[in-house]
Amino acid sequence: MPHSADLLRQLLDVTVSSELAFDDQIERILLRGCRELDMELGILAEIRSDSYFVRATVAMSDLEVECGAEFPLGRTFCCETVRRNSAVGFHAATGSEWETHPAFQDFCLEAYLGAPVMVSGRLYGTLNFSRRTTRDRPISEEELDFVRFAAAWAGSELAREHSRRETVRAREELGAVLHSSIDGVMAFESVRDERNEIVDFRWTLMNPAASEIVGRSPGELLGRTMLEELPGNKTDGLFDRYRRVVETSQPAQFEHHYRHDGIDSWFRISAVKTGDGFAVGFADITESKVAATRVLEAQRELQTILDTVPSLIWYKDADSRILRSNRAVHEAMRLNDGDLAGKDTAEVHPDEAAAYIRDDAEVVRSGVPKRGIIERVTFGPLDERWVSTDKIPVRGPSGDIDRILVVATDITRLKRTEDALRRLAEFDPLTDLRNRASFSQQLDRALLRQRRDSSDRVALLYLDFDRFKIVNDSLGHHAGDALLRSIADRVRASIQPDDVAARLGGDEFAILLRGIDTTERAVQIAERLLTVFEKPHEIEGVQVVSTASIGVAVSNDDEGSAADLIRDADGAMYEAKASGRNRVVAVTEHARVRNRRRLEIERDLRAVLAEDRLRFVFLPIYRVVDQAIIGFETFARWPDDAVTPREFIPIANDTGLINDLGERAVATATACLRDWADRMPDGGFVTVKCSAREVFHPGTAESLSRAIASAGVAPSSLVLEIEESVLAEDRADVRSAIEALRATGVRIAVDNFGAGASSLRLLRIGLVDVLKIDRSFLSESADQEADLAMLRAIADLARHFDLPTIAEGVSDPSQMALLASLGCAMGQGYGLSMPLSREEADEALRAGARRAA
Repeated sequence: MPHSADLLRQLLDVTVSSELAFDDQIERILLRGCRELDMELGILAEIRSDSYFVRATVAMSDLEVECGAEFPLGRTFCCETVRRNSAVGFHAATGSEWETHPAFQDFCLEAYLGAPVMVSGRLYGTLNFSRRTTRDRPISEEELDFVRFAAAWAGSELAREHSRRETVRAREELGAVLHSSIDGVMAFESVRDERNEIVDFRWTLMNPAASEIVGRSPGELLGRTMLEELPGNKTDGLFDRYRRVVETSQPAQFEHHYRHDGIDSWFRISAVKTGDGFAVGFADITESKVAATRVLEAQRELQTILDTVPSLIWYKDADSRILRSNRAVHEAMRLNDGDLAGKDTAEVHPDEAAAYIRDDAEVVRSGVPKRGIIERVTFGPLDERWVSTDKIPVRGPSGDIDRILVVATDITRLKRTEDALRRLAEFDPLTDLRNRASFSQQLDRALLRQRRDSSDRVALLYLDFDRFKIVNDSLGHHAGDALLRSIADRVRASIQPDDVAARLGGDEFAILLRGIDTTERAVQIAERLLTVFEKPHEIEGVQVVSTASIGVAVSNDDEGSAADLIRDADGAMYEAKASGRNRVVAVTEHARVRNRRRLEIERDLRAVLAEDRLRFVFLPIYRVVDQAIIGFETFARWPDDAVTPREFIPIANDTGLINDLGERAVATATACLRDWADRMPDGGFVTVKCSAREVFHPGTAESLSRAIASAGVAPSSLVLEIEESVLAEDRADVRSAIEALRATGVRIAVDNFGAGASSLRLLRIGLVDVLKIDRSFLSESADQEADLAMLRAIADLARHFDLPTIAEGVSDPSQMALLASLGCAMGQGYGLSMPLSREEADEALRAGARRAA
């Protein structure tokens, strides 16, 4: 995808063509968008109530939608664009929230990018692109900008197209009535009575034009008198006007209204005395009268149209003098109608006049419209706006450009929204520090500069704050937020102007230090920060101390990315926390190697899980009384044992992959229970370890139920081993999570019981079913009185609550006699059997069944 500026310039090149109709231009936009965005289908859609109506479409493959097609809006991805009123995009629907969307179900669209199209401030529809297969790269901010700009252009052009149509219609109406009439000529002689007074006039001359105007032939009128043909004229005053011309010899020019048979006519008349009569030149100005009326109406209508357009419209002459403006201009400038007419641009906008006049002159000189001029306009001391301006040349009767039509759309809200969205995309709203994505970009740029100039090294401080959870839980989230804001204020006050601070999430912060040449220098700065954060914060009248654990990573000369540096500093921060908190730990080369190893294992673990290559082994669990196999504990192993469980299990826990691993362990255990049903002794079972993350995962119980139902086994034959440290926390969410698991019918075992702070209350209220005694009590010191006393106490406790026990770590068969004397029911350990493969476990059960027979 090219840089955003390049895309916008390409898009502008497409849209400024005055020779293309809107439909042609939008087709080019859709075609360009499909190519640039790697999409199959581009659509301009009109939203009509709850319907999605295809206005224009371009397809790059057989994924075609016809123009005019209509779909329910709620079954398209565009419904999210409309609901959010913002650009929406994703490159892969599968595995995300979009996979459950009706659009994915109906059309199987994997990638989507769309933005709302606003026309005159109202939603018109959407401009969107899609494809049926996952795109190989995520949607970028530049691509979002592309679609936002294209949608904004489409909305502006649709509004402008409507305005142009209305303006053209008004001008055509004006042109239809603006024409001239042809003068007619007639001559009259006076008809006098015996007192020599004029009593009538007789036609003596009539030219063809006059005949055409009055609709009578000369033969019909010549020799006849005026009052014979036009008796009403005497009362209309026309006869008296002519008589005064003859009697006074004074010419007369006037307009005369004549109504006959309900029809109104107007004439423009010029009369002069000729002999004992007069000659009259006249023209039927009925049409011009009507036209003049229509012109006034059209002008009012045009002004009304202009006044309803939300855009700011000026009509200027070639010298940038304002001839006309619409109401939007008057309201923006707080002026009355007519206050701008005749004023120079410099009078109205003195600060911006030079740029405006320069653009006006270029349009007049070139005859080419200038479109999409983004500029700031001042309408008053406190009223500054952003507008997108089009300047269009207008040719006069001579063919020369003597007028300029200026149409400016107020995009202040859009600009502010863009600025707000940009800030939201780059800054954490709570602390006003940069967010993780923006910080990573800043760090990448700093590393790029370092590669160009090796002396411009950078350091990264990764900060985690103590006691934040305590403040959040005890004083509430609002107090936690206040603490984070106070921390952010101290961070800002402690760094240099060129440094960059960010909140990465939760109570984790990061600082990018520039110009750091050594790790020692970075550590010194971090240690000064420790003293800053040792001072208490005043939170809602309570003094709260939240010290920091800081990890330090200094960039080296390799090609490491921002993610690498953040990972290294994060690892160092965790070392600082593990070492006692409120301290600084710098990244060492050993730590970098360890982190790379961890990433490699994580990558490989994802592949192993995706390809279902993880294997499982089974450690037999024996009854103490007869040392017969009663069950197995399931363990996950790397396919080729190249990675130990001690390495990959913690990584699975940290990354959340433990949920997938646990599902596979449960599926394996239930499948084995099904296959071994005829060989397992009564009460036989298989145990699977369940991490804290799995305990609290909302989908674990449902996954258990599915696996048990699919295998068709008794739920109680599956035992989940949960660490004592998880169960020991007497919290409502712990009880709720355990109850949800037990509701599936499985049994719960306390793993490593006795090694930590056991919750006897959980035993009393019946949330566990089995106790697994920690292996430490059967170590080499098991013969010591203290360990024996603990084993005896745990056995007594189990009997009191009627809970079966499993002793872990049996290293010698002779220890089974000790367990029998203490009343322990079961034991397991490498002294009894090493972990077995599935086939070996099956054979061990068969052998046990044969002995029992």
